[in-house]
Amino acid sequence: MSVHLLPVDDATDYARLAEMLHAVSASPISADRLRLSEITMPEGQIRWQVIAVAGCGAIVGYGETGRDPRMEPGHFWLQIVVDPAYRNRGIGTMLYDDVARFAWEMGATHLTSDMYGDQREALCFAKRRGFIAERAGDKRVRLQLNITAGVPPSPREAVKARYREFYFELAMLEARS
Repeated sequence: MSVHLLPVDDATDYARLAEMLHAVSASPISADRLRLSEITMPEGQIRWQVIAVAGCGAIVGYGETGRDPRMEPGHFWLQIVVDPAYRNRGIGTMLYDDVARFAWEMGATHLTSDMYGDQREALCFAKRRGFIAERAGDKRVRLQLNITAGVPPSPREAVKARYREFYFELAMLEARS
């Protein structure tokens, strides 16, 4: 299955994004609410939104990062959502890599994500990337990641690095023969 990332188009993508976000949120989210948040975005807010689109054209994932001017310098929020039917295929990793890299390039030193404690898959996903979980209320969990030294490589990037290293060593051995 091929998947590619695109910036969010508020004219065409908000209905599907509202559907996906509502599935992981306690409060109702509509396309109109998403449009309103775009229109009323505070001056100085940084925000990057990206969608994962399957080869069939369906939106199967969403990633967002940004910072509000009222947040501590260097602190950015992060949200990743993948349609349950498309999970465990690397889509969340693609989205995470993209939005975390954007945040880093915009000066992020800390990433924060809030979720419900019963979202076990999402919690495991975040912990595999180095996020530390702490309670943020009765049912909420706040995840924090310090990236002052850079964005940690994702598991996908670690596999690619091992793959490149293996073929480099193989090429060196062949050159010696």
